Amino acid sequence: MKKIILLICFVMMATSCAANSQEEMIEYFEYSVPKSRLSKETIEWLENFNALPYSSKIAVSYIPGDLADLITEIEMKDK
Repeated sequence: MKKIILLICFVMMATSCAANSQEEMIEYFEYSVPKSRLSKETIEWLENFNALPYSSKIAVSYIPGDLADLITEIEMKDK
């Protein structure tokens, strides 16, 4: 019985890890951020932003709040 429970736990952990590694990401310059952490409006903004040429991207001074918070969180983890 313990082996079955252990096997079930292992399968659940493996499934959870696989789901996390397959999370859909979106790019913002050198950052790759999970779409699940962004609003629909921000995802749409990023899709339009990413369609711009680089020279236009660097001229944009706006960044959506949820994206800015996520970038800050990523930078804090890297330190």
